[in-house]
Amino acid sequence: MADIFDLRGMEPPEPLLFILRHIDVARNSDALTVHLWHDPVPLYPELAERGWTWEKLREAPDGVILRVSPAGGEGRT
Repeated sequence: MADIFDLRGMEPPEPLLFILRHIDVARNSDALTVHLWHDPVPLYPELAERGWTWEKLREAPDGVILRVSPAGGEGRT
């Protein structure tokens, strides 16, 4: 698995902003895997608007591991 960015130490809304900044810089090329405390439901419409998908790789008491990737790659909306 690729590097996982652990965003659990950030205060809201910083984890979501981190992900959105990555997407804006990646220019639809680089997938991102993150570890968050909770399922980031408010993030999903933002990802869809930008043409990105998501996949929950793991959901556990210590948080959610989520991979976001450009549409057309692996992921789920």
